[in-house]
Amino acid sequence: MRNEQEYYKLQDELRKIEKDTGIYLADQNIDCENVDQSLDRNSDEFFANLICCATSAAGFRAEEAGFDINALIGRVIF
Repeated sequence: MRNEQEYYKLQDELRKIEKDTGIYLADQNIDCENVDQSLDRNSDEFFANLICCATSAAGFRAEEAGFDINALIGRVIF
């Protein structure tokens, strides 16, 4: 599934930024709590929803820390 690969790639990118900056951005457990629970966990739609959860959470966390997640990751995600 394309979205599953994209989600885990995003998590890797966020963890690298965390390591480089010291700010908290990625939390797969929180993403799983925020995802639409009615979706089939093995579907591409589920992982698309996880990507939305992760990018929103990372964007808000970055803002709270005084950073722009888009500048940190090098593309618009939030």
